[in-house]
Amino acid sequence: MKKNLVAMIAVLSLLEGCKNQKSLVNYGAYILGPQNDIIQIKNENVANIPKEVLDASVIIVTKVAGGQIKFCSGTLIEPKEPSGKNRILTNHHCFAELGADKKALPTLLKEACTETKVYFGFLAEQAKQALSVGCEPFSLRTSYEGDLAVFTVSGAEPAGIKPLKLAMNSRTPDNKQALIVHYPDQPGMHDTLPGRDAKLPTAQATLNDCKIISDFTPGEWTLDRVLPFSFKHSCDLTHGSSGSAIVDRDTLEILGVNWGGIKIVYDDGEKAFNAATKISFVKAFLDDKSQDIIAQASRELQSSLDAERGGKTVSNTEQSDGTKPPKELKKLGCGVIAMSSSAGSKLIFWLPIGIFALRSRRALLASLLLLLGSSANAETTSVKPSAEPPLPPPVEIKPSVKPKARSKPKESGATKRYEACLEKMVDAKSDDKDYMKRCLEESEKKELAPKPSK
Repeated sequence: MKKNLVAMIAVLSLLEGCKNQKSLVNYGAYILGPQNDIIQIKNENVANIPKEVLDASVIIVTKVAGGQIKFCSGTLIEPKEPSGKNRILTNHHCFAELGADKKALPTLLKEACTETKVYFGFLAEQAKQALSVGCEPFSLRTSYEGDLAVFTVSGAEPAGIKPLKLAMNSRTPDNKQALIVHYPDQPGMHDTLPGRDAKLPTAQATLNDCKIISDFTPGEWTLDRVLPFSFKHSCDLTHGSSGSAIVDRDTLEILGVNWGGIKIVYDDGEKAFNAATKISFVKAFLDDKSQDIIAQASRELQSSLDAERGGKTVSNTEQSDGTKPPKELKKLGCGVIAMSSSAGSKLIFWLPIGIFALRSRRALLASLLLLLGSSANAETTSVKPSAEPPLPPPVEIKPSVKPKARSKPKESGATKRYEACLEKMVDAKSDDKDYMKRCLEESEKKELAPKPSK
């Protein structure tokens, strides 16, 4: 491997025993329930919104190529060091480049931070009074895994505004009442930004029918890379809500960061949830320790799957009945495989995530996903597009810090083949979608070919 190539391989195996296999995944940000509970904050109702939350909730605006505007919600949080400046917490995908499929990539827009403004107090009937700050150069740091971003504010903050605190308890409080102040793109709720021609959403709130449901379970983690670090909630969101904080109704502490929603079809029907990156991952990301949580989640998933199959070990290249899995890959959405299984069919879901960074001032990150399907009689369902683009797989962009030395795990043959093909693809600078598939097939054939007797 090249000196500047850093690879992390996570192998997640979904094996026999998954009786409630999800068969459809669809992404968006949803109005849940019979009515839209998002309200515009105006003079007549502003007293119903906790002032601390309203003051710290911001709209983040980045001017990109062609004069277009990219916007998200965000929250003012405390500095990393007591003597430092306050920071803004939001989503990675708010600053990400888009691929040909309009989905966010690991790499950041060239205008990220340099063309970013943050507006405080952008309220209906008070929009002209909104005040702005910038993004401190080179302070932007993002996590692809948890879809998080943080940066230091540049310039004088409005007087009297205090940052929101992160929840002290890192556990997700099930059935906890919450609230959200955000900037969703809803008709008739826009105004002109000070000093700009663009009309953008003013501050809005979700107060009714807004509570934490629970963490996503290990059985759901395999549907998307962000789910191990997220929880479900019932608070209404829509496009533009991304990056907002979901706040404890009682303590006014941040419980998580909204990134969108997900619809999953279970055996007993479709269920929709909105989702937020949970506070335990947020804290780890801010403390540069998120890789520890990622590794822990991988171990927990593997233990869960081992328990489901009774501790039986199955190789990465064989199913539990000894047969080879199909080689055709079906990728649905952004890093999501959705499969429906007939009775008694055995599944294998092999997800090697190769994350590598090439040297530059801002690390250029990429990740490749290989998803192996189920048995021959399993069908692959389609995923319907939604208004909110699906989120990309995980990677953290942060200042270079030497990690503690760890013992290298023993690599399987499949992992070695994957790493070799990954290096070849990087060397070839190939963007051919089938390059990795062909390389792995050829490598497997060579490995399985009978060796000539001496």
